[in-house]
Amino acid sequence: MDSVGSIVARSVAGPSNPTRVGVEAATREIEKAAELALREARVARKAVVALGAGLAGTAQREMKERMQASLERAFPGIVVNLLTDLEAALAAAGNGAVILLVAGTGSAAIARDEQGKIWRAGGYGPPFSDEGSAYDIGSRAVASAMKEREAQGTDSILGEKILERFGCAAWPELQKRASAQPDQVFPMIFPIVGARDFAGSGARAGGTGESGRRSCWSGRIKCSDREDRRNSGPFRVLRCASG
Repeated sequence: MDSVGSIVARSVAGPSNPTRVGVEAATREIEKAAELALREARVARKAVVALGAGLAGTAQREMKERMQASLERAFPGIVVNLLTDLEAALAAAGNGAVILLVAGTGSAAIARDEQGKIWRAGGYGPPFSDEGSAYDIGSRAVASAMKEREAQGTDSILGEKILERFGCAAWPELQKRASAQPDQVFPMIFPIVGARDFAGSGARAGGTGESGRRSCWSGRIKCSDREDRRNSGPFRVLRCASG
């Protein structure tokens, strides 16, 4: 982005959530993305004066400080402004009251009222939140398919699709892979669950529907216990994907 706010280049690199991939790996991917963008824009690195990074996995103070220090070492002499992915998306939403829903590998919601007060729900990782995310839906689909296998003695269509997706002959093989690299397994199952083949099936209702409803209900509780929504003014609802 140039000095007047115009986007001059875009680039794509690998995962940069330091909580999931580590600070060093996240920093390398950000450097890679920066180099690709600079090359496309034909801008020398020494001409860059500031770096804005909106990264998932930096909500905790200790992790944010570690990531900030790593980026400052990687980009010496440049002002580094590190935000969470939620904070960055909220800043990009402009002024006024807004509710931002982030849904992808994880899930979260962040809201700002007319007075600028901010609330957040979710986004703390699969063990603690992220209901309705691709990770959550994928893990529920695996659990459902494995229970069907136990009950029926054969794999359901959903189970067959999941095993086929990862080239696994049996569930113990998939379990071993998921235990070692859950981020490389559960989110990848979401497209299978969301496919038309399973529209209206129990697998979809038990995964997408139920977990999605729990996520929305959690957000409603978070907001309604702080203000009377009937007396609030108009607000925008925005949605974006997460990595």
